[in-house]
Amino acid sequence: AASQVATGAGARRANAVTMVLIAINVLVYAGELASGGTLNGTGDWIYERGALVADAIYADGSAAGVAHGEWWRLITSAFLHYGPVHLAMNMFSLYFVGSLLEQVVGRWRYVLLYVVSGIAGAAGALYWTPNGITVGASGAIFGVLGALLVLERRGVIATGGQVFGLIVINLLITFAIPGISVGGHVGGQPRLLSSGDAVAQPAEAVRGVPASVSLPGQCE
Repeated sequence: AASQVATGAGARRANAVTMVLIAINVLVYAGELASGGTLNGTGDWIYERGALVADAIYADGSAAGVAHGEWWRLITSAFLHYGPVHLAMNMFSLYFVGSLLEQVVGRWRYVLLYVVSGIAGAAGALYWTPNGITVGASGAIFGVLGALLVLERRGVIATGGQVFGLIVINLLITFAIPGISVGGHVGGQPRLLSSGDAVAQPAEAVRGVPASVSLPGQCE
């Protein structure tokens, strides 16, 4: 019997949601540059009002941050990045791991897990560094990896341990390199597996032999 991977319904692109998420992240960064932001994705209106921070002050002296009712930062921060390298690394990882998960569990479950994981990562970042400013899609990507790990443990997909290896490598990088949000990664780890277990059910397109796949790249 041949291995198989979900291919989506009909002629629709199997990883359409993943491509939309990548496009949004790239467009947001382009918007920051167009609005006068620096190459590092700071110093602009989008960053000022979208980055994750618990308690801060705007230039006009008014209060800013999640603690002051700006709850949207829990979501918007996942679409902001500190420069082109940070953006490219996360989007490269998202393309591979996100495309696979979207094909296997379906679009709506994939969107649900991505959003929930992103918010969980933001909550972890706030808990770990309440006075810090955090941006990046890493929390959501860790959730995607968690769902893939659950799927592999259930025998739905087969990556030869690559998913587990990627999680371990990225955790090592998280603690080894200064400037990476430990809370955004580690803080969402319990949610990573619980969310993954909740939605990691194969879509109708997946049947029979577990898919054999390869997962290049890493997420920051």
